[in-house]
Amino acid sequence: MPHKTILTCKDMLTTWGRSSRCRRGGIIDGGHHGEVGYFIEPTVIVGARPGMTVVEKEIFGLVITVQRFDSTEEVVAVAYGLAGGLWTRDLALAIRSPRSCGRAPSG
Repeated sequence: MPHKTILTCKDMLTTWGRSSRCRRGGIIDGGHHGEVGYFIEPTVIVGARPGMTVVEKEIFGLVITVQRFDSTEEVVAVAYGLAGGLWTRDLALAIRSPRSCGRAPSG
């Protein structure tokens, strides 16, 4: 049974990557897997949007989605998950935003 689970996860990630590519996003690094084995390279997917499977499902592996937002309100509306990060040049925004999402700021 574990063998089947691993293959399913590998197939799902491959499908999600293709899906994000079709929606003006894509895998910019990683995502490859060999002919043999169950491992996928660490993967970075950009252009992901809310509603896409790759954003809304937990992927238990080295996969990160990068999303761009136009406002803090947009970020707060979709903030969920086990981890997240914020890159900004605005220090006040960097301190204020995690609190808006119910998280404590960290370095």
